[in-house]
Amino acid sequence: MYLLLLILWFHVDVPFRDEWELVPHLEQLYEGTLSVYDIWKPQNEHRVFFPKIVLLSLAWLSHWNNLYELLLNLAIAVATFLVLVRHTNQVRRCIADGNAAWIPLVFSLLVFSLNQFENWFMGLQLCLFLNVFSVVVGYTLLARALTSWRCFLGAVGCGLLATFSFANGLLYWPIALLMLGLLTIAKGQRHDGQLVLWFLVSVAVSWAYFCDYSAARPSFTLPLGVAPLFLYVSYVLSYLGSPLTIFAVASPFAVPCSAAVGAGGTAAFGFLIWRLGTRDHLALPILVYPVALGCYAIGSGLMIGSGRSELGLAQALSSRYIILSSLLWIANAILLAMLGQVRTQATTLEKKRFTTHESLAGIVVVVMLVLSSVGGTVATVRRAEKRQSGRAELLNPQDAQRLLPLYPDVTVIR
Repeated sequence: MYLLLLILWFHVDVPFRDEWELVPHLEQLYEGTLSVYDIWKPQNEHRVFFPKIVLLSLAWLSHWNNLYELLLNLAIAVATFLVLVRHTNQVRRCIADGNAAWIPLVFSLLVFSLNQFENWFMGLQLCLFLNVFSVVVGYTLLARALTSWRCFLGAVGCGLLATFSFANGLLYWPIALLMLGLLTIAKGQRHDGQLVLWFLVSVAVSWAYFCDYSAARPSFTLPLGVAPLFLYVSYVLSYLGSPLTIFAVASPFAVPCSAAVGAGGTAAFGFLIWRLGTRDHLALPILVYPVALGCYAIGSGLMIGSGRSELGLAQALSSRYIILSSLLWIANAILLAMLGQVRTQATTLEKKRFTTHESLAGIVVVVMLVLSSVGGTVATVRRAEKRQSGRAELLNPQDAQRLLPLYPDVTVIR
């Protein structure tokens, strides 16, 4: 509710940054010259085919009132949250009876946190909301894809939506193939048809993505040498830690703090998988979902870092990436909830010790998320003031410098 009120109060009805690139498409749409190829062409290194269709349709229907775009993004985030909570509760009940009331709280703080304020107030970020929603739903369907062709085809559809909304969606396919392979091993049955078909679809989608592909800048570069490799690793870890540490983004210790938290979150992810898989012998079909989400977050960090690390470590703390890196912390929360269910069958002393550790970890995470949301609220207010000034300049030209917050090159939007 708080987020909804902020969106309604602080949204500014004016295009921002990359949203201005929709203007030529809108002109083509009104002139009747817009083609499918115009929408299909890459924007930077992404093919935002489905988001462009949705955004252009909304712009046509609403006379480009971006409030409708922001409300749609919020609705998709709500749907993502509901799918996560539902699937996690179903999985936990398969392990043992019990309640973990903290799960919806932590998920809501991660999914709706204002630490990703850039996404909440920019309609074009629909590409990220669609990407994450498709991944969350697609991996849920894949858990049942070997026994249901309907779920299999649904997972393929989610993969298409993820891939052609944001470039990181390319990671969806190999991670899903690994999921299917592990599920096949766990069930002890051969499902060669699904595995081969998934591989062929993956190849076809990748070919379609890179066919006639020309990105505005190099998408992926290998970090060769000690210094570039160190920069790359630091970037990825900072990116992974940003959901909990962006409140310190303006401080001199923001990057090392975020990198340390990212390293801790990654280590916790690996430890929880090892603990549940080897010591507690949790069934593999139960584990694959959070493992896939965590791998997608880490893979996204590796992918983004390969094309962005040269821009500096501070860029890893960009608010817009948090929607992706939050998946690591969501995966950790799911794994911790599973561990809690397993511990319900332990001795009283072990349960008490685990509950204490669980509570302490939860308190630390919640405090950091709340601090980040407070910082996001402040950033939201400041950015809204600058956008309002830019909008006023468009309507009543006085000083072109006021347009800079809207787009770096004011000659483009004059």
